[in-house]
Amino acid sequence: MENLLILRAVNAGTRHTVKMADLRDWLTTAGLQHVQTYRNSGNAFFTSARSRADCSQLVADTLATHLDFTQPFGLFTRDELLSTCAQAPAWWDGHSNRQHMLLFKLTTYVPDQDAWLMNQLTPVDHVVCTPQFIFWTVDGQRGFQRSFYRQLIGTPFYQQTSTRSYSTVKYFIHYFTK
Repeated sequence: MENLLILRAVNAGTRHTVKMADLRDWLTTAGLQHVQTYRNSGNAFFTSARSRADCSQLVADTLATHLDFTQPFGLFTRDELLSTCAQAPAWWDGHSNRQHMLLFKLTTYVPDQDAWLMNQLTPVDHVVCTPQFIFWTVDGQRGFQRSFYRQLIGTPFYQQTSTRSYSTVKYFIHYFTK
């Protein structure tokens, strides 16, 4: 099975630094195959014949062994990402006058957060929640200042998700379909 690993808040000016070469080595040593990383932002691809639950536990154990801080992560299959993105809302289209993001629900995500989020949105926020992902678009270039997305920092919801831009998600799709 092909998988996408998303680490949250690494190498982004925080004290949580994870060298991607080290991450590749750790995951390979743990028994995952064809491990590749994308950029320096905690995105990794790998294959494994193990179940999703086994892969998730293996990643959790590997990170706990090698890092001196708790590292939230999400693990997604190729099929989950491709099938969900193929059904993306029409407004999640990459047009430049909007900001398009995909929020990845991490292993720590509490499902009640979906309802909480939907009750917080402003008129410039467009959001669709799926079991693993949240499509989010903010209208207009100045809309971000008025969006609820801007107010997420510090909330439990923010700690349980990791955001990737539209262009990064398009790269993930390209990677899985090449």
